[in-house]
Amino acid sequence: MAIAEKPQERKSAGPALRVDPITYEIIRHRLWSINEEAGNTLERVSGSLIASEVHDMNASIMTARGDSLVIAPYISVHAISMETLAKEVLATCMENPGVGPGDMFLSNDPFVGAQHQMDVVVLGAVHFEGELIGWVGSTIHQIDIGGPVPGQVQVGAKDIYGEQPLFPPMRIVEGGRLRDDLARVYTRMSRVPHMVRLDLTAKIASNNVAVQRIQELCRTYGVETVKSVMEDMLDQTEARIRARLRELPDGTWRHRSYLEYDDKIYTAVLAMTKKDDKLTFDFRGSSPQAPAVINNPIHATVSDVYSCVMTYLCWDMPWVPAGVGRAVEVISDPGTIVHVTWPGGVSKATTSTTQAVINLSDNALGKLLAASDAHRERAMANWVGSLTTEELFGTDQRGQWFGATVLDTYFGGGGARARKDGVDTGGYVGSIYELAPNAEAYEFAYPILYLFRRHQADSGGDGMWRGGAGCTLSYLVHDTERIPTKIMHTSGSEWPESVGICGGGPSQTNQFIIRRKTDVRKRFTDGEVPQELAGLSGDWDIQKVIAVSYLDHDDVYQVRTQSGGGYGDPIDRDPARVLEDVKSGVVSIDGARKQYGVVIDPKTETVDHAKTDATRQETRTARRARSRPVTPAATGSVAKADGAKAGKALNEFLRVVTHEGRPTLRCQCGHLLGSATKNFKEFTLMEEGLVKEAGPYVNQFDVNARFVYRRFYCPSCLRRLETEVCLKDEPVLHDVEIAL
Repeated sequence: MAIAEKPQERKSAGPALRVDPITYEIIRHRLWSINEEAGNTLERVSGSLIASEVHDMNASIMTARGDSLVIAPYISVHAISMETLAKEVLATCMENPGVGPGDMFLSNDPFVGAQHQMDVVVLGAVHFEGELIGWVGSTIHQIDIGGPVPGQVQVGAKDIYGEQPLFPPMRIVEGGRLRDDLARVYTRMSRVPHMVRLDLTAKIASNNVAVQRIQELCRTYGVETVKSVMEDMLDQTEARIRARLRELPDGTWRHRSYLEYDDKIYTAVLAMTKKDDKLTFDFRGSSPQAPAVINNPIHATVSDVYSCVMTYLCWDMPWVPAGVGRAVEVISDPGTIVHVTWPGGVSKATTSTTQAVINLSDNALGKLLAASDAHRERAMANWVGSLTTEELFGTDQRGQWFGATVLDTYFGGGGARARKDGVDTGGYVGSIYELAPNAEAYEFAYPILYLFRRHQADSGGDGMWRGGAGCTLSYLVHDTERIPTKIMHTSGSEWPESVGICGGGPSQTNQFIIRRKTDVRKRFTDGEVPQELAGLSGDWDIQKVIAVSYLDHDDVYQVRTQSGGGYGDPIDRDPARVLEDVKSGVVSIDGARKQYGVVIDPKTETVDHAKTDATRQETRTARRARSRPVTPAATGSVAKADGAKAGKALNEFLRVVTHEGRPTLRCQCGHLLGSATKNFKEFTLMEEGLVKEAGPYVNQFDVNARFVYRRFYCPSCLRRLETEVCLKDEPVLHDVEIAL
């Protein structure tokens, strides 16, 4: 049976304000600044580099009903899910133990609010003169809260019973006073209890700041005025997102995303339908849930969707999640990876199925915008499709036990846009203030020494507009003999999850690499700081997507991150832009020729335009030779029609026009492909090959060969109209279906 998260119906007849416009704007902005101050408090009080350097955290303000009203500009999926916890507390705790002034509740239970066990939430009640008027919440990703395996990923768990301990909502602060007995229970199983306790203090401090400031606001403007503004914020946001949706074309957009666990591939699927002023995200058909580790709670999936909608469609309006959510419906099958049921485990949810849901939603929303003549400049391909994360535990350079969650590979590349390249090492979509940590902060805190941390050339998805470059970094053990526990986890080493749109290519894949027993320290003695692992002595040790390992004294570690997907056909890219990419180091000379057909003279650092024209023509010829018709309809007689702007857009390069009285698909070159009631790919030529053909760092070490890379070309002009990364033998995806 499918379950739907129904959008809340707004009872008011229209978006008329309950208060005067000036008061509304003052209080609305004051609530946002209060929440940012709460987020700043999290950052400054926490002793964790997760908060102070990376900002893997967030703060939120909610209404008395628990509707998510304001989120701080950090990782948005964290804050949005807090409303689930607030509603759980309202449903289960009001009578026993009760909710009074100064009370706060702690929970990491992913079935009632947390994204996964490591994102521990502290929820604070906001009272004014005895009345409950709202909730505030704060969360920070924890380094370790217990469980059989250190850190986040409970490798080997068979269900949630084999993962970290769960804490259903418990009143940890009562009347403003910390329940120290419960705090000891909470920190008891952690391998770094002092850090967990300090993060708890930071979250309480953050909530205290927010509660105090909201109460001051009520004293200044009156509690009824403040509550009215909260309701106005919801109504105004709903009205604006619905207006935005009415500006966009109706249709359905589909995508597939993949996860690997225990060497099995799990598939998440999405059909996003936009009709009038409503968006429906239908995840039915996704793989049955895994036993443990990678699954998503349904409220996390909803949070992921809202985060993507706000990022892609709310560029000029406040991010009020509950208001946006009134125009969004999420449909799923319980018992799947996107809607786990008890007792499925979720310890890696935020770096597994959350990423898959974001990839699905971003791809569909990017293609929706690409189909809009009015808003195409906002179209954007997928950002970094899967995060690489590490957990380190051992003895540090001071001889003390340490635990670390290493997050400096969160700065993957941004997706290409319809009129701009993706942002190089741009970060994580849906997070404005998330940062790559200072390398020296990590070296000071942990026993490691970096060899390099830089953009990775040829990592961004190719296209008329290039996906942002990802990063690569390398370090070794420093001032201690060994790091005995090193847990690496990601997905997408075999295939890229950051895919392109409108013909753009995918990014490089994630990869963990260790070179064992190297001569790196001798190189130091000789005055050299190695910049490539290939030149070092020693044995290669290529790691899986989830790996429990170690780092010895002379071992050298390297990681490469996924980056942004491309937009449009790469051989349509301006050669001058390719030359600038080569000069800045994000594209190599070889990559310029192979991916973009641009020939650059390395001596003069100039484009050889004659050779470039010839190379691009050779590319078109090779496309025809290597491809085959998707269906016999692709080999029919060639008919052409003029009028590049006529009809309705499918994307920038394809339109629906009327031909002989029927809606017909037309390429930008004028070629009429076929009936617009069918999948446009049926009328194209398809080149299919190994996924590593997408770029030099895609599945570089041949970790498997289960995926293929498909490219779809116009039979006339050989323009690359779309690409797919998918499992072998999967049918061609009908990814764009415009309502006619």
